[in-house]
Amino acid sequence: MFILGQIAQITLIKIPVFKRRAGIVDGKFILKDWWKCDWNIVVGTTALGAILFTCIDEILKWEPAIYDRVKLLFGFVGAFGSNYFLSKYSKYMKYFDVVTKDKVQQGETRQKEQELLPPSDPEQDM
Repeated sequence: MFILGQIAQITLIKIPVFKRRAGIVDGKFILKDWWKCDWNIVVGTTALGAILFTCIDEILKWEPAIYDRVKLLFGFVGAFGSNYFLSKYSKYMKYFDVVTKDKVQQGETRQKEQELLPPSDPEQDM
């Protein structure tokens, strides 16, 4: 369930966000590039899930009645844990943030330059 939660979160939430961000900065989302940047986060959260899964056995011995709820909980932990770590530590997302900020600053600079230009005479334009 943990890995299914991760897969659902990445394919249904994160990849569409990356595609939108890539469109904003006039780029194209390439899964291979994303994997090169953030593979360690995906593998790390999966390893964390495996550790949690092995430790959960101790909890289930203590309270076996929660076994059914734990399976569902693992899906949510996989999805939200992966979402948290990808949002917080994604190098790929930070790249888009930097590029977007640069584009906004360039747009603001062009707007200020336009404001400083003298107004054109409409009669001369004809």
